[in-house]
Amino acid sequence: MKPYKLFLLTSVLFSILVLTLDLTAENNTIDINVHDTYFVIAKFHIWVLLTLFLGMLTCAYFILHKMNRKTNNALTITHYLLTLLPLIIMPICGNFAPNTTRRYYSTNTSALFDKVDLSILHIYIMLLIALGIGQLIFIVNIVTSRKNYVS
Repeated sequence: MKPYKLFLLTSVLFSILVLTLDLTAENNTIDINVHDTYFVIAKFHIWVLLTLFLGMLTCAYFILHKMNRKTNNALTITHYLLTLLPLIIMPICGNFAPNTTRRYYSTNTSALFDKVDLSILHIYIMLLIALGIGQLIFIVNIVTSRKNYVS
């Protein structure tokens, strides 16, 4: 299967998954407290942006295909897996996060985070690192692509 078709199929399936799971969720906001500022972001908007990101990768592979450039299959598969797996695992981890937001914290720093919050934070950091490595592999794949000569 051509890479752009694979990313297109994934993008469509991911958007359907996001629409069905996120619209039925009870807690559909992410609350971020940075110093004195409190940000509230809808999870739906984050997942729509990630779906658009998959769409942009589809366009990039389609342009490479139209320019008659052949990419390395191993790098393409690695890029696909390192891009897709974090995007699948992140919503699953989000369901294990606490549903209620604590707006006021005590001054005791050990009470700020419990073990569940820290373990999910570590998982998110590892997933974001995997996503970043996948995009670096994509850049290497584009640079090392070669002209596909048709005889």
